[in-house]
Amino acid sequence: MEEHPACGFSNGEQEEVLSGDGRTLATLRSLLLGPEQRTIRALRERLENREQRTEDVSAVVAEAIRLRHTRGGSENLIEALTPSVIGALRESARKNPRTLSEAFFPVVGPAIRRALTQYIQSLLESFNNALEHSLSLQGIRWRLEALRTGKTFAEVVLLHNLIYRVEQIFLIHDKTGLVLYHAVAPGVSVQDPALVSGMLSAIQNFVRDSFNTPGDEIIDTMRLGDLRVWVEPGPHAILAAVIRGHPPETLRPTLREALEKVHQNFASALDLFNGDSSIFEGVRDDLAFCLDSRYQPSTQTRSKPYFLIALALLLTAAAAWAWLSFLRQRQWKRFVDQLGAQPGITVTSFTKESQYQIRGLRDPLAIEPGSLLKGMGLDPKRVQFQWAPYYSLDDAIVLKRVAALLQPPTTVTLSLERGKLRVQGEAPAGWVEALKTRAIWVPGVRSIDTSGLQDARLAGFQRERKAIEAAVLLFELNRTEMEAGQGFEFENTAKEIKAILADAATLVGKGLVIEIVGHSDNTGAEGWNRLLSERRADGVARKLIQERTDPASLLVRGVGSSQSVRSPGRGNDPKYDRSVTFRVVIPRATENR
Repeated sequence: MEEHPACGFSNGEQEEVLSGDGRTLATLRSLLLGPEQRTIRALRERLENREQRTEDVSAVVAEAIRLRHTRGGSENLIEALTPSVIGALRESARKNPRTLSEAFFPVVGPAIRRALTQYIQSLLESFNNALEHSLSLQGIRWRLEALRTGKTFAEVVLLHNLIYRVEQIFLIHDKTGLVLYHAVAPGVSVQDPALVSGMLSAIQNFVRDSFNTPGDEIIDTMRLGDLRVWVEPGPHAILAAVIRGHPPETLRPTLREALEKVHQNFASALDLFNGDSSIFEGVRDDLAFCLDSRYQPSTQTRSKPYFLIALALLLTAAAAWAWLSFLRQRQWKRFVDQLGAQPGITVTSFTKESQYQIRGLRDPLAIEPGSLLKGMGLDPKRVQFQWAPYYSLDDAIVLKRVAALLQPPTTVTLSLERGKLRVQGEAPAGWVEALKTRAIWVPGVRSIDTSGLQDARLAGFQRERKAIEAAVLLFELNRTEMEAGQGFEFENTAKEIKAILADAATLVGKGLVIEIVGHSDNTGAEGWNRLLSERRADGVARKLIQERTDPASLLVRGVGSSQSVRSPGRGNDPKYDRSVTFRVVIPRATENR
């Protein structure tokens, strides 16, 4: 079996070992270079192994970052790590926001609570003062001041009850004059912090140059109107507080204490500041503590009687005005409801601007809204109508449209229910024909009922017939002459007979006969009674002929006492049986028509 050298040579190298000298040289090479070659091979394998390389780097990465920060160059390190850290924070917030909120809670929570507490405190105090002075003489003066200065009433109350309030805190880098952090009290309008910082630095430099003051001395107080600026210097930063009102000197130690904490916690960042102020967000709690405020304690003064009386009168007047406004509004609302219920009117909107605005649809035949206004006692000048015309299909409006089109006679009544037009009464034949041909074309009329409608001439004919058949001519006992006073009854009956005979030809055709029936009471023999009744009927017929009545249309008949004329309406007086009555006989063919 061929023996291979201990060192790992390639095939080419092994082929060179041919003889004894060559074998000796290979053995010597293996002894001299074998350990280094094995080490190089192991190092190559380790470098090419990604998992092994990651494990080696993870073991020293923390020490490397710490060493880099100690020896300088942390800016490059921060610049390199910032994108990765921001990306990790963003991904963490997206997946589990609760983790970040729990991490920031110890820092943000106290600051938020303090800011909210101060804001609510100031709000309650201002509101309390506003209530106390809103209806007093002082409150009236403050309202006039608010109108004069353009401020709100709440702002004026706040200013008059304010002792002092720290509105803004600026943390400014001493060497560069850049703003490291800016804290603002709730509800305060601010300018650009960088601009304010630049102005403060410029003022300090101007004073030093103009008055040859030492470089370590600064202006610690500036005043503009009711605003004051207190400045506290430090080794690397300056703290400037913008204060409204009259702050006590005890506030300065608070500002110095806050500035000392900033220098204590951010000493390295202040010393190595390169323009990036984001690392100073951690001073939020220390500076927010400086945003303090104090208000005057509210004083309770006893109201004077005349003021209470004036207040009571004012409240009474306000209540009366509100009640009258409510009643007026309810009356207008009732008017709109009634207006919308009128046929042919549809209200689409009801609004109140400079005057009441009522918009909708109105049929030309609908009621005039102004008449309804007057009926309810409302002022027409306070309302403006805007109507769009349309054709209403309400029964009442359709009925007006039918009446306007057909002009019915006074003897005709029209009614409409669910599109069915019902016509009753008496009308000329021509009007009836026009009704049947024209009414159906009126929008909203679906059918016509004329069962209660009669031809006026035919109705007159029937009235004449009833009048003739209701006439009774009375006679003396056992005589053929009429009683005294029956001449007027005879004349009226004669006129009715001539009129019905004149209309008969066109209404019922020829053959109409007026039957004259003679009657007698039951005293005496029946034979005599029948003869007496015939003579009575014949006498009336001769008198009708004398009145130019056609004899061919008259038929005389005596019935004696067989047909009594007495009835409940006439009583039981036997005189009614001594009479002549009439009966209009229409030809059978016409009667059945």
